[in-house]
Amino acid sequence: MATITVKMAMTPVQQKVRKILKWFIRLNFLAILITLYLTYMHYKPEASEICMLGETWNCDIVNKSPYAELFGVPVAIFGLIAYSFLFLAAIGLIRDIKFYKYLKFLRPIRLMWLMFAVIAVGVLFSGYLTYIELFVLEALCLFCVAQQVIIIIDIFMMLSVLSTIDQGKKDNPNVCEFC
Repeated sequence: MATITVKMAMTPVQQKVRKILKWFIRLNFLAILITLYLTYMHYKPEASEICMLGETWNCDIVNKSPYAELFGVPVAIFGLIAYSFLFLAAIGLIRDIKFYKYLKFLRPIRLMWLMFAVIAVGVLFSGYLTYIELFVLEALCLFCVAQQVIIIIDIFMMLSVLSTIDQGKKDNPNVCEFC
């Protein structure tokens, strides 16, 4: 007896969103690794030689400054939490996990807007930290800058996802692909 598996056909909107989310997952996995490293470096007593590229590029000045903590918690841990949420939410969206079974308001489109909100807060906070690095500490951290670039890319990727879904609704108003 042969077993036949039928995959549900995805619409072009779903395909494009899925493709973007796959890249989003990869990018946020990298961000998780970087925030783990930054957290480790925050607590490490000796200086890191990986990131000492002169007076301007010095992670230890940035990562051990009073600005590297918020409420006594390293900002890298906040980044780790945010990137982990984004990573897991994107995986859940790709695997079509029904989050709304557990939290009624968490339909896929609302989850994407929540992800966008988390990223927007991250962009604002990242902007503040960049200001501190450039104008207060006068030193840059290579890994912090990488985080700042990642969060900027994240916001553009999520805007692309939301824009694609919006365009799909305009093209076919009778189909609710991410309700």
